[in-house]
Amino acid sequence: GYLIAGETYKFRFTLPGVRDIAICAGGKSSSLWIKISTAESGDTWFGELTMDPDTQHCTLVARFKHQPDNAPYSSVLEYQVGPAIQDIEDEKIL
Repeated sequence: GYLIAGETYKFRFTLPGVRDIAICAGGKSSSLWIKISTAESGDTWFGELTMDPDTQHCTLVARFKHQPDNAPYSSVLEYQVGPAIQDIEDEKIL
């Protein structure tokens, strides 16, 4: 998928068997790690995240209940992050 840098996104997803979930967002000069600790009910998780203008990718990572406590997070979903399509079109005109 593709997300627009600078925009705020609300998310809600269902992922069975998850113990911990986090969002990792990174760019050229920064990296952001947000651990999501709230499950709405059972296996449904939700939250909100604003993409910094510098962000280039955003990855949803998780640790599952069957894994040991010190297991690494596994990538579940990844988005590319960048300018709005209109912004790209405007740059071509210049």
